[in-house]
Amino acid sequence: MGSDANIIIAFLYKRSGKEELSFSELYLILSMELNWFTPDDAKTFVNMAIKQKLLIKKGELIKPNFDFRKIVVPVGFVPIISQLVLSLTNRMLLTSVAEAPLISL
Repeated sequence: MGSDANIIIAFLYKRSGKEELSFSELYLILSMELNWFTPDDAKTFVNMAIKQKLLIKKGELIKPNFDFRKIVVPVGFVPIISQLVLSLTNRMLLTSVAEAPLISL
């Protein structure tokens, strides 16, 4: 696991020093503190990460679904948003296709 999405998530949790964060903490850090996303794009990123099971939501709190401590965040890391969105979209499409029922003719 070394995708930009995993690195972003690892960075957020390492930076916060917490095991769990709220939805608003995640999107506000991404948009207002780091300026990596617009607020709407940050919300979309968090929701897509939850749908892709990179993040797990339990009640009001969200935690990574992997050991974020083992992810190496490169010095000066800044995500390339267009590639990240494409990567997450492709994952969602592959998951949808894999979960779709087979149709016999």
